[in-house]
Amino acid sequence: VLIGNPAAIRQNLNDMDEATYDVIDPSSNDYVDRLVGVMQRNRSHDVQSDDKCRGALQNPFTLATMLVEAGICDGMVAGSDLPYGEMVRPILTYGSKRAGVSRIAGMHLLTVKDRPLFFADTALIVDPSAEELAEIAMRASRVVKRLNITPRVAFVSYANFSKREDTDIAKLRRAYKIVRTVDPELECWRDVQADVALDPDRFRDVFGGQLHSKPANILIFPNLQAANAAYRVARVIGDGTAFGPMLLGLRRPCNVLPRGSTEEELMNMMVITAYNAQRRKAEIEDGKKTQIWKG
Repeated sequence: VLIGNPAAIRQNLNDMDEATYDVIDPSSNDYVDRLVGVMQRNRSHDVQSDDKCRGALQNPFTLATMLVEAGICDGMVAGSDLPYGEMVRPILTYGSKRAGVSRIAGMHLLTVKDRPLFFADTALIVDPSAEELAEIAMRASRVVKRLNITPRVAFVSYANFSKREDTDIAKLRRAYKIVRTVDPELECWRDVQADVALDPDRFRDVFGGQLHSKPANILIFPNLQAANAAYRVARVIGDGTAFGPMLLGLRRPCNVLPRGSTEEELMNMMVITAYNAQRRKAEIEDGKKTQIWKG
């Protein structure tokens, strides 16, 4: 389903058979009454008037979010030349979180030489607390498991297993302890430098038994600035395939591409979103397990 001005969309897709896609016009469609009801039920803590809901649904990103919330669509991928925050805000406002999730976070996947590497939070939470970092790590590990990859988490720091008490290291150490308490089976390292986490064999003589046998594949950073910068540097110099940011913690898959995303990144995001929607439907209907990745 495509959302926007029908005439403009069909003009841009004039070489495609109109029977292969549907178009929903934010300014006039048959779903508004139903979506108003869903919006008001979802926001029972802050009920909005019918007119306010109808006005909000004129925004294509809000409309797309609510079509997914209502079960009319299975997932959403959005992107334009607008700022990322403007596009993702309707999802954060109207999208339903999974049980136990306090805040939605963002994660990028980068594959280099068939090696998957996940970075979080690269998109939303500027300065996460220790509790939020732990939640991000565990939420990311569940997404990675769904891709049939064994998650191995590292909390990335400027020092290795430090005894310092500065804010970021103390925060990472507390996040690690929370993860070990809540999910003791999850392979997880406390504060380590990125190269140690990604290439432990190089440093085994230095740190010995403190290092795991295999490299980490989920890197959790102390703040948004570090995570986003690390991902972008790795993306450029690693010359890999990029996916994301994937939003973590939503009940239904809704994702937004930032400005400057390539056609390949759009296609990758569509694949991930469709896969997550498929998994969700399978889990609800009959518990089927599917996989798109071996590794």
